[in-house]
Amino acid sequence: MDLMDKSLKSLRLSTVGSIHKVDLLVPHMIDEAQIRSIFGELHALAGKDAKPFFAIDFAGVAHMSSAALGALIKLDNEVRPRGGMVGLSSINVQILTVFRITKLDKHLHLFATVAESLEAIKKAHPEA
Repeated sequence: MDLMDKSLKSLRLSTVGSIHKVDLLVPHMIDEAQIRSIFGELHALAGKDAKPFFAIDFAGVAHMSSAALGALIKLDNEVRPRGGMVGLSSINVQILTVFRITKLDKHLHLFATVAESLEAIKKAHPEA
């Protein structure tokens, strides 16, 4: 397993093969500047890969603003047409309820654990 780590204040990045594993370290994703910083970093990573793959762990996130939801959808919309995938895991009940109410659970790839997210990405995209 190829593992490269980069830690920032708001997130921890590592790679597993060609999958960017992202641990979100912000319990309350409501500050717009912080959201721009987090997703700016993820968009930069996506821009470097022909087929970007992300496994994003939400275990450390208790609340998300609509701006964070929008940024997440934008990342998925950037990655998906290029043959990549964004897997989201360890989402708390309140955030998962918002995903269900807004029907985002039908659009996004949601998993109970990071391991399930990584496995699903590898299964759907063996090159990952």
